[in-house]
Amino acid sequence: MKKIILIVAVMALSCLTVSAKGDHRGSTSISNNTQKPVQFGIILGGTIMNFDDATKGNFHFSGGIGVHVPLPLGFSVQPQLLYTKKATSYDTELASVRYNAGYVEIPIGIQWGPDLLVCRPYIEATPFLGFAVDNLTTIIENITKNKTANAGVWDGINRFEFGASIGAGLEVWHLQISYHYSWNFGDFADLKQAKEVIKAMNINNRNFRGHNIHIAFFF
Repeated sequence: MKKIILIVAVMALSCLTVSAKGDHRGSTSISNNTQKPVQFGIILGGTIMNFDDATKGNFHFSGGIGVHVPLPLGFSVQPQLLYTKKATSYDTELASVRYNAGYVEIPIGIQWGPDLLVCRPYIEATPFLGFAVDNLTTIIENITKNKTANAGVWDGINRFEFGASIGAGLEVWHLQISYHYSWNFGDFADLKQAKEVIKAMNINNRNFRGHNIHIAFFF
C-alpha cells in the first residue's frame, strides 16, 4: 500500500512540475476554463479488509460503474455502483476460519483538486451504503486438513452496511487512480450470541475496515 501511495504522490509531483514549466512559458498552471462535462466511467480495483490485528486481510475484487460530475471551485461529485468483495481470516490452534462477502455498494465520492491541465490530483471523502448479496465461510482444520464450506448462511450477520472512506487520487486524461482507507460503521453481527462469539475471539473492531485501490476510465 505504501508503494501505491508513493506512486500517486510521484505522479502528482510530476504534474506540478509540468504545469510549472507551462506557467513559465506564459500559460496558466491551473485551468479556469469552462466547466468540464459530466462523464460516465468503468471502475475496477480491489480491497484488502480485516476486522483488527487479530484477523488477516485478504485481497479481493471490486468493480462497477460511476458518474463524474464536475462542480465549481475544484469540487466534484462521483456517485458509483460497485460490487465489492470483502474478506478476512482468523487462525486458531485448531482451525483457520475464512469469511468473505460480496456487497452491492453505493459510494458517493466528494472530491476536491485543482485542474493542472495535464492532470488533476485530488483528495476525496466517500460515504457509502451497501447490502451483502453473497457470502462464504470456510473452516479448515489444522490437523486433519478437513475443509467445511458454507455459502449463503446469514444467521447472526447484518447484511446491511454503511460507512465512509477517505483517500486521494490522480486523474490523467480519462483515467483515475485512487487509494482509500474505509471503515464499516455499526455491527457486523446482529444477534447477541454472534456478538459474544466475536468478542470471545478477541476481535475488538466490530466490522470491516481496510484498503481500497481503484482504477477508473471515464468517457
